[in-house]
Amino acid sequence: MPEKQLLADPSSQISLKAESAAFRERRLRATTQLDERNAIFVALMLQLFSRADELTEKSMRNWLINNLSSINTQERRLSQLNDRLIDKNATLQINYDLVLLQKIVHLSYMVLCEYCGPAKADQHLAQSIKQNRALS
Repeated sequence: MPEKQLLADPSSQISLKAESAAFRERRLRATTQLDERNAIFVALMLQLFSRADELTEKSMRNWLINNLSSINTQERRLSQLNDRLIDKNATLQINYDLVLLQKIVHLSYMVLCEYCGPAKADQHLAQSIKQNRALS
């Protein structure tokens, strides 16, 4: 049978949903040249979003995408962030400065407050930070 007619390898179709946030963070760190701040940011974001069910996570990502324009930065960086939020398995291709990362974490906290309430948002953020400290 010609190679073009063969089906894709089933192992390449395995969903990354089953991966733990820590494993995904290590995988992301290995495939891109992120500095330590950006690697910690990626791990924190993965942990924050992994605490929600799939539907809520998708809604939260959409909220962030719709509100990214409130961050004053280069259009190229916003576009890449947008791509990262649309495809949660996409990797960051560039390192962002600390101010931009803080703004994104702040927006993420705002969306957590919207969907979970302030008390739960505080709890989720604190747990994610605690877990992230254990990884770094």
